[in-house]
Amino acid sequence: MVGQEYELEHKLHGGDRRSKTFEEKSKAQNEPLKSTAEKIAEEHGVSRETVKRSADLYNSVKIIGEVAPEVAREIESETIKATQTDIVAVGEALETASPEEKEQLVGDIRVDFKEAAKKVKSKKPKKQKKEPEVVIRPPSAIELWCNDCEWGFDVYPNTKIESTFCPYCKGDNLDKREENWEPTEANDVSQE
Repeated sequence: MVGQEYELEHKLHGGDRRSKTFEEKSKAQNEPLKSTAEKIAEEHGVSRETVKRSADLYNSVKIIGEVAPEVAREIESETIKATQTDIVAVGEALETASPEEKEQLVGDIRVDFKEAAKKVKSKKPKKQKKEPEVVIRPPSAIELWCNDCEWGFDVYPNTKIESTFCPYCKGDNLDKREENWEPTEANDVSQE
């Protein structure tokens, strides 16, 4: 079972720095390490996610086996025809259940596993759809030109241009720059 292999091999990343052959076992500092799931997936010709789902199934059967060993044996021998989703749902429910809920659930899975799984899944809160993120962008600035001091500056669209004055000379002899305006030698003050 791939899930069992994953659980047995799964350990913290690091390296063997004590043995004489640590050069063969350790990785360089910046060299990426393959996760256990990736390594096992490669060996078995499956995806990393398949390995993780298999590990969830293995853990769920193990949890069920702790409270109802006969049910776990029936799952393993495929006497109980249950989907992987049902088995994982029951395992997760048993793991988090209070002692009273656990006792009730064990009774339910002994009678009818599929019905017990359906009941567990109906109690599980549905994943809420994530609301799309609202991005508020500042309004585009309008470029104005002061004809008195020959400086440009920006104002925002909801500013009344008629009541705007130049922030440099306080003059009101302003023109709106064209959208395709580009600085040239004639109007570039930094060249002076």
